[in-house]
Amino acid sequence: MTKSYEDLSHQMFNVIGLMRRASLARSSEQHGIHHGQGHLLSVLMEHDNLSQKELADVVHIRAASVTDLLEKMEHEGLVIRTKDEKDRRITRVSISDKGRQFLIKNNLIRHEVNEVVYGDLNDDDLEQLDMIYQKIINSLSKDLESNCD
Repeated sequence: MTKSYEDLSHQMFNVIGLMRRASLARSSEQHGIHHGQGHLLSVLMEHDNLSQKELADVVHIRAASVTDLLEKMEHEGLVIRTKDEKDRRITRVSISDKGRQFLIKNNLIRHEVNEVVYGDLNDDDLEQLDMIYQKIINSLSKDLESNCD
């Protein structure tokens, strides 16, 4: 019997939800941290001191949504926002020491969860899953490109 697309999508979202719950169960510090905030911290860890607009462009989120996330993150001490020295209209964003520590701990937890998720799969399973993920990513990327033009 072939699974319907809806069944497969439900399974994928179920896996994602369970991975999130497994991560949260490993650290109480993750409670209250929105997925988008973790993504912003990851980008800032790689490309610190971006303008809010640059950050919004990199993560493909509306500028207003980034501003909302950053306000919460600044209040929590995860990021530091400062005015650009040359153009005071521009706000630059940097990851704070607390944000770096959170991200380092979060990456360790993510590694633990990945070990649980993928640890029972053999090399052939992992290779097949990788090929399937690539096909899904390619299909979605093509769809987004054709619908965004």
